[in-house]
Amino acid sequence: MKQNLKKISAVVFVWLAGVWLAPHLAFAATLYFSPASGSFVLGSTFSVSVRANTQDQAVNTAEATVNYSPDTLELVKVSAGSTFTLQTPGSPSKQEGSAFFSAGLPTPGYTGSSGVLGVMTFRAKALGAGHISVASGKILLNDGLGTDALNSTSAADYSIVARTQAQGAIVVTSSTHPDQEVWYNKKDVSLSWDRPAGVYGYSFSFDQAPDTVPDSILDTTITTTHSYPATQDGVWYFHISGRGKTSQQFGTPTNFKVNIDTVPPEAFTVGIEGKNILPNQPVDVQGTNFRITFNAVDKLSGVSHYDVYVDEKLSQAAASSPYALGPLSVGSHTIKVTAFDQAGNSTDSTLILNVLPPQISAATITFPKLYLWIFLVMLLIINALVWALFFYRRKLWEARYVIRQLEHDLKAEENQHVKIKRKQT
Repeated sequence: MKQNLKKISAVVFVWLAGVWLAPHLAFAATLYFSPASGSFVLGSTFSVSVRANTQDQAVNTAEATVNYSPDTLELVKVSAGSTFTLQTPGSPSKQEGSAFFSAGLPTPGYTGSSGVLGVMTFRAKALGAGHISVASGKILLNDGLGTDALNSTSAADYSIVARTQAQGAIVVTSSTHPDQEVWYNKKDVSLSWDRPAGVYGYSFSFDQAPDTVPDSILDTTITTTHSYPATQDGVWYFHISGRGKTSQQFGTPTNFKVNIDTVPPEAFTVGIEGKNILPNQPVDVQGTNFRITFNAVDKLSGVSHYDVYVDEKLSQAAASSPYALGPLSVGSHTIKVTAFDQAGNSTDSTLILNVLPPQISAATITFPKLYLWIFLVMLLIINALVWALFFYRRKLWEARYVIRQLEHDLKAEENQHVKIKRKQT
């Protein structure tokens, strides 16, 4: 008996442990930062992305409140991520010491190890250590239940160092393309850099390789600016290193990335869900609610978002396909979808919808007429009955009048006979 109880207890314990552990074992999505560490020169700017690792599960929503060290780091800008593009109200946002990101994407969601929820651009404002961590967050599964799969988060630590500690590293900035993680639709590139103590001249180059080392020939000893007009679209890198007046040894190169995209997304077609249509042809539809479909392609920076207009009025910013237009009145309507790429270039696609009046079916006509005929027949029957009753009562009254007249005549005749009889006697 005791052995049976022990077996039952063991089974119950294993079952309870499985019930408690199952969610923790199944859901192991994480939030982390990239890069997670590094040394940055005082006064320089650098970008950190907030990323999600879904552990091979499909997710459709991610959220993170990020805390950072305000004494050493200044949060210059927050921007939406490239994976979770449908921003919720108030995202992205920043304040002293924290940033907030919350966004989603339509079904089938995202599955991967490096989904970008948002990007933070920091300025190294004081020497010391900079710490970034996730104060709270969510990663919701694309399971129709909104199951939170977030299991862990990772922090990031950075060192803010003086220029001498960075081996004479040069700080590069750009007035035309200031953020290295952002795409711009400008072909003319203007760059500038500082002059660390002890630096006499510079050697620099501009190409599409991320790790080029400039040659050992001085390009300038005077200027600290340079421009590259009419640069072709793509990802470019400016490489610069400096050396002292007497030394022939150049310091560690600084690499500054420039992203250029001046070409709008490719032409695309707006369609009606479940309906085959011809490009640039009006579409006749019936009903009041419609879902449109659209899918643009941008081979360089990628599509950022879509705006939907109905009759020249913005219906939805940052819409996703398929999109429900909502009730439309009978008549012609112009539906325009504008696709934007990451650099702000746009392409429009227009669909003309002719909303027809709803069809009147045979049943719609028959039933009202049937009820009308029934009503009329019943009205005629009631009217006939009323008149029949009227004539019946009239005939009855006439019959009674005749009977009364006969009775009166008989009584008068009888009285006459009585009088004659009395006279004879």
